[in-house]
Amino acid sequence: MRKSYLLSLFIALFWLNMSEAQIIKRNIHDDLEYNNTYYTAKLKKDIHGGIQFTDSNSNKISYNKGYIAKELNEISNSDYEYAFFDDLVRKYRYTSQYEVSYKVDIFDKIIIEDNKGSKKIVGKDIHGNQFFEEEYNGVRRSIKRDLLGTLQYVNGSITASFRKGFMKNWEYRDSTGNQFDISSKTMDRLSIRFQNDEGVFFYLINEYLE
Repeated sequence: MRKSYLLSLFIALFWLNMSEAQIIKRNIHDDLEYNNTYYTAKLKKDIHGGIQFTDSNSNKISYNKGYIAKELNEISNSDYEYAFFDDLVRKYRYTSQYEVSYKVDIFDKIIIEDNKGSKKIVGKDIHGNQFFEEEYNGVRRSIKRDLLGTLQYVNGSITASFRKGFMKNWEYRDSTGNQFDISSKTMDRLSIRFQNDEGVFFYLINEYLE
């Protein structure tokens, strides 16, 4: 009896998934559309080479041409585009009135900004060092490298720094009173685990400040 019930449930779920997949189709303008009784969505190209996701919940997700070239270059593949659209449908079908834009500016910086007061910027400074900035409801958080190579973290009034000292040890300091050195040997192992000194700094921030 239990085996029969599980088989029936499996078949029902299979056909449900099949019917959901068949809801996505292209319209006469070559845009992707999703339609069911309670929810509709569309993924369309704009005149500037970007793409925009909109739905019946008044959500609007925009990607400019620069962002597509840098982060979504596989979208020209039809299968990837279908999967990308399906992910957006699943992500936003139970959300309403959310707007966010993903763009790359003329300085090759990634900028993500929404209508909830959040803004994120990822890019490189004039020396080629990567930086990250985030602002939410007036509070700014950033990670940058100064001219001496010291990594600096700021989150409102909370700060931290991470740099290579004169004795080849790495020095971590933060505004909550944490101060310690990491030997070059230990740093080598951590750099393998977290890819580089920035990755190690992110790890330390999450451990001691987040």
